[in-house]
Amino acid sequence: MKVSLFQIQPLSMPHLAGNNKPKESPDTFAAFLKNNLNKVNDLQKEADALTKKMIAGDDVDLHQVMIATEKAEIAMQLTLQIRNKLVEAYQELNRMQI
Repeated sequence: MKVSLFQIQPLSMPHLAGNNKPKESPDTFAAFLKNNLNKVNDLQKEADALTKKMIAGDDVDLHQVMIATEKAEIAMQLTLQIRNKLVEAYQELNRMQI
C-alpha cells in the first residue's frame, strides 16, 4: 500500500464537540501511525523468526535472512526519524508565543 502525504485525511476531533472519548476511524492520523507501527513490528518479527530458523539449522537461505533483517532495520530507522521530526515539531509549537 503506497500512501502519499496528500492522501492523509484531516484529524477529526469529536471530543471538542462534547464527546469525551473520540472514535478512532481508519482515516485519522493516529490510526495511520498505529497501522504503520504495526507493519514495522511485523517486519521485526519476521526478521527475528528467520534468524532463529537459520540458527536452529532449518533450511533458510542466508540472503532471505539478510533481506528481512535489512528491511526491518530500514523501517526502524525511518520510524525513528519520523518520531524525531514529530517531537521537534511538538517542541517548536510549545515554544511559540500565543
